[in-house]
Amino acid sequence: MMKTSIKREQSQAGLSFAERENRRSLAGGESNFRPQVKNKLLLLLALLMTAATGAWADGYNVTFGGFAESEMNTTVNVTSLPYTFTAIGHDALYPWTVISTSGNIFYNATVTSGGEGKVSANITYSDEMTITITGPFEGTATIHVTGEDDENRSISTDITVTCVAVGGASSGDSGDQTYSVTMKDGVKDADKWTVKVGEGQAQALPIGGLKGDGSETVTLQYNGRLKVKGVKATSDAGAPAAPASLIANPVVGQIIGSDGKNYDANATLPTGVTAVAKICYVGSETGEAAPYNHGLALALSDANDGDPCTWNTSNTDAGHTKQANYIFTEESGLQYNDTHNSDTYPAFQAAIANNGTAAPTGCSSWFLPSGYQWKKMIGAAGLDNLGLTWGGYYWSSSENDANQAWDFDCYEGIWYNSAKSVGDQVRACLAF
Repeated sequence: MMKTSIKREQSQAGLSFAERENRRSLAGGESNFRPQVKNKLLLLLALLMTAATGAWADGYNVTFGGFAESEMNTTVNVTSLPYTFTAIGHDALYPWTVISTSGNIFYNATVTSGGEGKVSANITYSDEMTITITGPFEGTATIHVTGEDDENRSISTDITVTCVAVGGASSGDSGDQTYSVTMKDGVKDADKWTVKVGEGQAQALPIGGLKGDGSETVTLQYNGRLKVKGVKATSDAGAPAAPASLIANPVVGQIIGSDGKNYDANATLPTGVTAVAKICYVGSETGEAAPYNHGLALALSDANDGDPCTWNTSNTDAGHTKQANYIFTEESGLQYNDTHNSDTYPAFQAAIANNGTAAPTGCSSWFLPSGYQWKKMIGAAGLDNLGLTWGGYYWSSSENDANQAWDFDCYEGIWYNSAKSVGDQVRACLAF
């Protein structure tokens, strides 16, 4: 709430930022007080204040090492959190092994040093390992992996994760917001205003790089001789392209209700609310554009009333970007809703309809997840925790070539490039 007061020749206004990602402006106008207007009035004041959530500034270069698969030893520029790296072996080779035999089975992956508690690892199934980074850290984290192969030989190896700041980012930036404040052209006495965030030092306008955690008060003070007619807060962000999400602090394993809110898996839902989806990935790498870049959720049962569907009615090219292997580059599944919601693409049509269950407010429409999106959900939730039909084969929206598309079996998590005329299970997905 804004508090405005006038004392002698000074006026001060405060604005509390509760929503970090909103862009706010201040403009002169009516207020709750009516000072006497003498010979001069300060013309309309407009300040543009941008709260930027890019907590890592220019980001960090994160280097992964120690994998048997050389292409998994790579450096990635990370600018948003949390970030999940998926290491995958080819042809049943295990990416973290020292002994590359097809029978290696690993039971444990533990961060033994470094990472400041912000690095975790999980072996999801036989040839895949995920590493999740929840915050910036300095130096190198070591992940120790142990297990046995099919000949009872003990195996152990270390995977390293090294974090290096780019462009002056630092681990202390993780919670701060950055505000830029500028004057509207033509404002009189523009040089007589100062601004500060919280208890920070007042600075002359224009100013950028003001730091805050999003909860403090931004204070403007006029030090000139004119009279201020009033100050009010307005939003210049424009109407959102989609209804605002009602999901708060999502956690993998939670349920999304028909009211668009998230609940713990065992929670008693409000009267009239039914569970419609399970959160299987939380993070910005959803494969979808904003505002659907915060997580992915799966429907609670198979589409088409559980009956298998073909990918399309003939083995013909659908024009997708071809995915040559099951590492999968980033790909949206939602993008195909406009072109594939027809009898020609039964799997897509079934996913979009999802047995007549409406997608919750604030979430995307239902869609057939891409291989990239399936990988994110499997890596975050674990294959056994997705609620899939045991032993079923599930379609992705990803094409391998003109005749084949990618599917996987939920028993072992093995990916196949199958003829599009094959009948597979379909599980609808939504992004939030």
